[in-house]
Amino acid sequence: MKNLVISALIFFSLNAYAAHHEESDLGSNNYQLISTYEIAYGQNPQVLSKWLQTYQKNQESFGYNNCGVYQHEFGAPRSFYTYCNFDDFGQFAEIMKKSNAAPNTSSRQNFASHSDNFVSVIERNLTEAPNYLLYSKFIFGPYLTASERGDRAKKLFNLFQSSFKACNLAQHKFGPEIAFYISCGFSDYSDFAKKQKIQSELNKKEYSDINLDIKDHSDNILVLIMD
Repeated sequence: MKNLVISALIFFSLNAYAAHHEESDLGSNNYQLISTYEIAYGQNPQVLSKWLQTYQKNQESFGYNNCGVYQHEFGAPRSFYTYCNFDDFGQFAEIMKKSNAAPNTSSRQNFASHSDNFVSVIERNLTEAPNYLLYSKFIFGPYLTASERGDRAKKLFNLFQSSFKACNLAQHKFGPEIAFYISCGFSDYSDFAKKQKIQSELNKKEYSDINLDIKDHSDNILVLIMD
């Protein structure tokens, strides 16, 4: 099976912004490939779920540290979200070498649309894949410098981490959007209610009057399918 991540190369942009990307220094799993696969209209989601679980196992066989699958529960779009962790782009080069050498077992496309994002992990407090994931994306004003965008992202991350206690912060490395991503785990919706209440109180007390220059934002709640 050819690795679908090849499609992401279309979006690679080695521009001035890339030179300012903050590099990870977390030892292992410094980077993630995060992909979305939109469920087609009228499709049985279980068909796509089974295909993605097989696909992610193949990804691991090519050399990623570990891969997993989440499914949309609340938010938009109605998609599956996959991730694969790796240490550096030298490892990624070896993965692609194995992937490209594998037999091409082309099959019918099982999804409506697809996107890939390579992200650099800046802060990590999630050590295991949680049952539920709050996955938030923030895009800041283009008039800000890379450092200013990073500062605002860390302010937001502190809010999430203070309430959820188990969050990761990642930023765009290569892909179709210059964004920051905050992922926070929770065990069930009772746990979510408690943590969301803490976040709301902190937001009202400490963040209501802060200009964060957010241009675009989305929240999605995802449920774990495969780790």
